[in-house]
Amino acid sequence: MTRPEQAYVLTIAGSDSSGGAGIQADIKTIHALGGHAATALTALTAQSAKAVYDIFEVPPAFIVRQIEIALADMTIHAIKTGMLASRRVIEAVGPLLDDYTGALIVDPVMVATSGGQLLENDACSALQSLIIRQANLVTPNMPEAALLTNRSVETVDDMKFAADILMRDGAKSVLIKGGHGTDPLIIDLLATENGFETFEHPRLAKENIELHGTGCMLASAIAISLAQGLDLSAASKRAIAYVQGVLGGNDKVTDIKAG
Repeated sequence: MTRPEQAYVLTIAGSDSSGGAGIQADIKTIHALGGHAATALTALTAQSAKAVYDIFEVPPAFIVRQIEIALADMTIHAIKTGMLASRRVIEAVGPLLDDYTGALIVDPVMVATSGGQLLENDACSALQSLIIRQANLVTPNMPEAALLTNRSVETVDDMKFAADILMRDGAKSVLIKGGHGTDPLIIDLLATENGFETFEHPRLAKENIELHGTGCMLASAIAISLAQGLDLSAASKRAIAYVQGVLGGNDKVTDIKAG
């Protein structure tokens, strides 16, 4: 893919009032890696790193309006979806993606790191049938992969099986994040039509770092990397390196280039 002079990513996601996750994390990540972030806000949350206290859903018609104007106003090289909150929102957003030809990265945000529910119970099937089936990449963590596939996801073999199910259901590729495991070495699994690739990196001590928003950062970093012309494997490696850098205390990682 030819690298554009300026890469634009549209993030369709919810707001995190604490600033650590959601659309705030998306914007920071995309800008840190040299891109421009356009946004469509799906929900407002009142939350901290420890709990989600309240959610106010943006009216679906207004979400649609934001997306339509962004797509008409600029060349969007990649779209990243995060918190979609409800079946109503998913049913409104899904048709807008039908004719989109750029990269679509779906972070199936279901439960916050703090444990707060961010997707209504009846929305999972709509997410699968209207959004995930169109995705170039889906980036669930292990609990989300389990919810999406109705099976336990605890090992690398489980991750492979779950990825196969998601690809059978329409996703072109899947990156299952292994951070919810307990081993000192985290294994993330990328599944594509060409097979599996694993990325290993050390687990950082939770007491020393803030884990809030890592999934948002990872998906956004992959989105901007794809928009800048990297292939999926290279984009995944770059995104993991970016998140590891932020977790290691460097929140101004600007030296991880797109190649």
